[in-house]
Amino acid sequence: MATGALSSAITPAFEGLEVFGGEIYHTAQWPHEGMDFTGRRVAVIGTGSSGIQSIAIIAEQAHVDLDAIVFATGFHALTGSLGTIDTVGRGRELPRDDWAHGPRSYLGLGDDGFPNLFVVTGPGAPAVLANMVLHAESHVEWIAEAIGYLEAHGYAASSRCRMPSRIGSPNSISAPRPPCSRKPTRGT
Repeated sequence: MATGALSSAITPAFEGLEVFGGEIYHTAQWPHEGMDFTGRRVAVIGTGSSGIQSIAIIAEQAHVDLDAIVFATGFHALTGSLGTIDTVGRGRELPRDDWAHGPRSYLGLGDDGFPNLFVVTGPGAPAVLANMVLHAESHVEWIAEAIGYLEAHGYAASSRCRMPSRIGSPNSISAPRPPCSRKPTRGT
């Protein structure tokens, strides 16, 4: 699955947002044309740690009528949209249920409960901490090699054992063999 780690935007919920009469934008769903903030009163939410720390104090004393709100509040970078997709795992669980106490994966490539579900820049991948394009390319190459290995050896599933939850070095993405002490499942 290549859903993108930065595909599920975070929009904060706060009192009064539902009755705000102006425009609301998020940087993730920015309009392609027709934007003009000239002479308008605009609040940008999510301007970094200094802004977040000071806004709470300022907001207690200030009142500003706004014409628009822009959310620059980031994304669910660890899981992307994987928690919203109804992919059913080996035990009939969904990723959002399986990861209720935090997502886990092997190098951000897959989870033991979801054999043959390979993920590009998934949870725990080093991609969000470095050059995402480079890491996405290495994930695609690893996945292609792993699928080729499984197919060449007649395996139907990538793993039947628990993948480690500890994230390894990005340089360790070299062998397509599944990271298990037991062999993958043969058959169709």
